[in-house]
Order: sequence, then structure tokens, then C-alpha cells
Amino acid sequence: MAARSRNACENHGKEEVKTTALAAQETSSLSPIKALTQRVSSWTKLVRVVAYALRYIQNTKAIKSATLANGKMLTFEEIHAARVLCLQEAQKCFMEDRKLLTENKPLHSRSQLVKLSPIICKDGLLRVGGRLDNSQLPAYVKHPILLPKSNRITRMILEHEHTTNLHPGVSTIFVIVRQKYWIFGACNLIRNLVHNCIKCFRQRKLTHQFMADLPGIRITEALPFQHSGCDYAGPFILNERRGCNPRKTKGYICLFVCLVTSAIHLELATDLSTDTFLACFWRFMSL
Repeated sequence: MAARSRNACENHGKEEVKTTALAAQETSSLSPIKALTQRVSSWTKLVRVVAYALRYIQNTKAIKSATLANGKMLTFEEIHAARVLCLQEAQKCFMEDRKLLTENKPLHSRSQLVKLSPIICKDGLLRVGGRLDNSQLPAYVKHPILLPKSNRITRMILEHEHTTNLHPGVSTIFVIVRQKYWIFGACNLIRNLVHNCIKCFRQRKLTHQFMADLPGIRITEALPFQHSGCDYAGPFILNERRGCNPRKTKGYICLFVCLVTSAIHLELATDLSTDTFLACFWRFMSL
């Protein structure tokens, strides 16, 4: 009994130690616009949501004044400011190049913006430089906005242009997009977009155009040049005489094609007048 009481006193004197296990989970901090791109499916909706958010921030700052924007419809200035903010978010991958341009330092030789002579406009967007400042083209055509290849906003812009212009082909979308944006690897992105578009896939099957039947004179046996076609080729530069500094004039080739055998006959024409053609025609008929 004495031993038990002694052990109990010793255990009572020791402090009770409790261990607590903590699990720490690292979360990636995304910007509000980048997080919004994961929840919004279209470029138009993204711009409008950001515009309403900017209006709310503006009203919160100006709540003491009477200049509150409580209209139901978004103004052009609000939509433009939201669009610029979204494009600035897409250009965050060019932060190092932007810093060098702000400090008036040359870009690195390995930068993908070196050959484009980028500039920073008043709206804070990186645009293509170039030598078209004296042209009469609109400013957004002379200096398109630079956008990266692997960005959700770039993909949304391409989808918007593809849907707005009624699902055209790859070349048409490329020309339309290039008037406003300079997207790296745009051809591959557009080709992938058109390939995965369900409406374009259905239209490829329905809009297949069959060639019309060949005319009867093309598939009926006949003598050479009994049925013929005529066309011109050129112009070609001709020397009127030999020697130093000869006088040069334009010349053309009058081409006669047999519609049955595809044989050709060539005549030289000095111009495109009616008299010259009749002379070529009579030479062709005299053979």
C-alpha cells in the first residue's frame, strides 16, 4: 500500500502533456478577375460583371457625395474601363517587359516582344509598336493589343469573335482578331477553337458544295480546237530593240485552250485593245 501511494504521488506531480496536430493547407491567392474567369464562360459577361463591380466600388467611395451611378444600363465609359482592366490582367505575364519599358531600358534578347517594338499607351496596355503612326488607319489597328497564348481571357476573346461573326473559318477569324489584338500563336488557337466548335462541325457536313456537271462540249469527242476558250496572261516586260537602254513596253499572251483535249495555242499581244485581239484571233484561225 505504501508503494502504491508513493507511485500515485509521483504521477500526480508530473504535468500532463497534450499534443495537438495541425494541418496547414496552402491556398493559391488568385486575383479577383482571374478567379472570376474560372466562373464566367463568355467575354461579354466577364466585362459586364467587372463593370458592375467597378460601379459598386465607385459608389462606395462617393457615398457621401451626390455623384452616384445608379443607372440600370452600363455606360460606354464603364464598359471600356472594365475591358481595359481585364486586358491588363491578361498582360500580367509581361510584367518584366513592362518594367523595362517603363524605365526606358531595352528588352532582353530572349523576350518574345523584342521584334514587335512594344509600347505602353495611355490606358496602360501593351501594344505593338511599328511604323504606321502616319497612316490613316484607326489607332487600334495601327497598334493592336498584345495578348499571351495561354490565358483564359485570350480564349474567351477568340470565342466571342467566333460567335459574333457567325462562325467563320480560321482565316476570317484571324483577320478580324488581328485588327484589334496581337495574339501569340493565334493560328493554332483559332484552328483548335474551330475544330472543337459543335456548330462548325455540323455545318461542315451540311454545307458541302458539289460541283456542277461538266458541259457537253467538254466530254464529247471533237477535233482539236473545235471548241476553244480564250484568256490573257501577263503583263510581261518587252524590249523593243537590242542595245543599251532599250525602250521597255508591256506585252501580253493571248491564250487559246481546247476544251476537249486541253491543248493550248499562244499568241503575243502588244496591248489589250480589240484590234490586237482580232489580229491574234486571225493568226490562230489561219493555222
